[in-house]
This record gives sequence, C-alpha cells and structure tokens, in this order.
Amino acid sequence: MILSDRDIKKALADGRIKLTPAPDLATQLGSCSLDLHLGNEFRIFRHAKVTHIDLRNMQAAEDLMEDIVVPDGEALVLQPRDLVLATAREWLEIADDLVGRIEGRSSLGRLGIIVHGTASVFDPGWRGKPVMELGNLGVLPVLVYPGMRFCSFTFEEVSSPVEVPYYQKKNNKYAGQSSPLASKFAQDIAKKEHAYEIEIKSLLGNRENANRLAARMRAMDPSLKELGSHRQLNHYFQGKGDFRAVAKALPDAEDRQAFVELAEKAKDFSLRTRDADGTVLLVMKAAIDDTTSANGTARREFERPVPMPIEALDKIILDAGFEYQAKWSRERTEYRLRDTNVVIDKNAGYGYLAEFERIENDPARAEATKAELREMMRQLGVAELDQARLGRMFAFYNANWRDYYGTEKTFVIE
Repeated sequence: MILSDRDIKKALADGRIKLTPAPDLATQLGSCSLDLHLGNEFRIFRHAKVTHIDLRNMQAAEDLMEDIVVPDGEALVLQPRDLVLATAREWLEIADDLVGRIEGRSSLGRLGIIVHGTASVFDPGWRGKPVMELGNLGVLPVLVYPGMRFCSFTFEEVSSPVEVPYYQKKNNKYAGQSSPLASKFAQDIAKKEHAYEIEIKSLLGNRENANRLAARMRAMDPSLKELGSHRQLNHYFQGKGDFRAVAKALPDAEDRQAFVELAEKAKDFSLRTRDADGTVLLVMKAAIDDTTSANGTARREFERPVPMPIEALDKIILDAGFEYQAKWSRERTEYRLRDTNVVIDKNAGYGYLAEFERIENDPARAEATKAELREMMRQLGVAELDQARLGRMFAFYNANWRDYYGTEKTFVIE
C-alpha cells in the first residue's frame, strides 16, 4: 500500500523515513509523494575518450565517466540523448519495512527529462543520497540547476520487516553513497568467477608521509578519486575451533556453505570480525600462495554482513572454540588510482600504512599484477613492506595489543 501524505508525515515523525536536511512539507509533500532536490555533483560519460562499454572489464566503470561539480546558481546542460548520473541534495534513510520508489516530476517529463532508466526501487533499509539517471529524450538541450525540485519519492509498506535490510545486504554496491557512483555491474561478473585480491603494503609511519603519498598520487593522476573515509574495529581470532558453529551466525544458507568450504580448503586462513561504520561483518581471508592469510599478497576473501553487534558475533566465535588473537582499530581513506585501489590506513600500533590492491580472476596473473603494483609504488616513492618484517610487526602487536588498541601509541620493528 502506497503511503498517503498523512502517513508520510507520520513516518517522518516516527523516524521510519529520515530526510536530511529536514523537508519543507509545504513545498515538498504531495498527496502521496515527497519531492527531493537536485544536488551539485554529477557524473558524465567521456564520449571523446571511450569507444564502447565492455561489461566484463572490471576497471571500465570508473574510466568511463568523470565527476563534475556545478555550483549553486549555475547550470548543467543536459544534451539530447545524454545520460548523466546525479545525486539528490538530501540524504535519505528508509526503514526495514518500507520500500521507496523514485519518479520524475510531470512538469519535467513534458520537456523530455527523465530521472531514472530502470532503477526506480530503493530497498528496505536503504541509506544514502539517492542517485538519478538523468536523461534528455527531447530534441533540445535543457539547462538544469542544483537546488531544483527534481524527483519525487513514493513509499510502500512491505508485508513484514525484511530479514536483511539493504545496508546489511551481502555485497551491496551503493549503500551509504554520498556521490553519484559509477555502475558496479562488473562486480556481478566477478561474483560468478573466482576473484583474488592482490595486495602489497607500504609502511608510511607518520601523518606527513601519508599526506605526501596522497599528494604524489594526485600528481600522477589528476583524476584521482577519493572514494571515502571509514573507521573500523577489527578483531582477529586464532585456534582450532568449529567453523560450522561460526557459520550459523550467517543468515544466508549459501553463505554458510561457502564459508565452511573456504575454511576447509584454505592453505592458511585469518578469521576476523569487523565493525565498519556500524555495519558488522564476518571476515575470513584464505591464502592462495605461500604467504600467510593475514599478511599475504594473494588470497581469497570472504566478507558478509551479520545482523548483530560485534560483541555478539565475537561471542559466537569464542564459544565455537576460537580465542582472541588481537583487536585492532583503524581509520582508512580509500582512493581509486587509475585501475588500482589504494588505501591509506592509520592502524593501532603501526601508524600509517598504504595498501595497493587489485582484483584478479585468474590466479596465473597474480605475479604479473604484483609486478605492476610494485612499479606503481616505485614511481610514487614508497617502498614495499617486506612480508617477513610485516609478520614480525603483526606478531609483536598480537602479543602486546592491549597496550596499543584504542591509543595513539606506535612501535617500530625492523
């Protein structure tokens, strides 16, 4: 049942619909809808540089488009047949028993402007700035301005609160977005294949070195994209516990099976829990080469959200026969540097680390990918953190983590 205006007002008052900044109901509330405003950030296609879209190219999505920011009072020219990604100005959160639908406004539709192609549904538990797929079906360019009332949301009740809201859904692509993210369709391809994480670390130490690396990345790639900053708690476990008992924490049967199979086949593994900005995850990293799963350069990774506090998930793992190895606190900023994800981490005890990462479907390409990452690091003037030294640092922290967890103290291990 679609919510009426009075039901939308009640849902806003009860917190089942949250809109930031708060809406002006006199101008934004319709008989059964709520208008949102056009934001300032857009993504446009690089028509002159890209000849086609290859849905199996995992790096193509970011390369296809570029970001632009249109200040208030200025216009974006929407050309005929254009497709532009744009955000609403508002941040929207939807309760676990509601579904949202984005629609265009009639007055804009009569000018040929659409606000979505096919993606009109916002799942229960959705949080973020809604993204519009703006199109101009008309024959004349149209100037659109940030701050205009541009789209309309309706809300419907589902039969019962969903078991897994969108922000906790495994491998969700767009939860928490604050800018118009490019398509992540390639992730769907990767899920059907065996994806491997190729990662090399560099020890930066202090904040000055971290800032210097960020500046060098911007000089190397003027289109460097900062993907976001996050805070994490990571709890590591060790011992010979019962993986099947741990798997019971996962709400999805296929995930439970995949978790147990990976644990049974792994050469080495690292079992962890994580609280990432309030989302709790069960994580296992399994080695596919001769390094360890905790610090290796090539590994399989299992990561799924779990609908419980991190303390409750920890208890399940402890009750399954594992024990704490260490607790870590982390602040991270993630960048997209050409076809590489680069993360600058501030870790308890370690100080600042940089991680250079790519995903490969073919394990035979692991060594070639490592060589490419090492060359990128050489050009940026950062040294690879030797695996043996990283292992010693890891062991020292694990033995002394209670002295560093949640503090600003660091140590140096040669």
